[in-house]
Amino acid sequence: MFVTPVRPPAGSLRFENDHDLPHAIAVRVTDIGSDPGDGPGAVVGDPVVVPAHRNLTASTTIESGERQTYEGVFTEPVWYAVAFTVDGREPANDAGVTAFHPAPSTDERGSFLSGKVYPSGDFSWVVSSTGDGGPF
Repeated sequence: MFVTPVRPPAGSLRFENDHDLPHAIAVRVTDIGSDPGDGPGAVVGDPVVVPAHRNLTASTTIESGERQTYEGVFTEPVWYAVAFTVDGREPANDAGVTAFHPAPSTDERGSFLSGKVYPSGDFSWVVSSTGDGGPF
């Protein structure tokens, strides 16, 4: 479901475009783990999750100055290895890969994941904390 909250619930996915051109942004889950691994976008372990979470994908074309937020994307308390593409290409220097854990940590704040195109046209992922525990 597409929503536009300021601080979305844990497990949400946000796409942002601060560049002056529209961009197609896509994300896919490349692995699921019980812990983060060594290196960018690496996870280890073999948690039990429904198969659909191992194959999550999402994409959108986003206009300049817009943001789109989707709730309930990452709903399991596991580490998701994710890879972003922008306009069909992987960002340079591993800027499009990360390991992401949405569930609340010891300080009781969960996280949501953003893929962001900056005014320069560069891309990066951003993990933000939120006080809304979402599905957890």
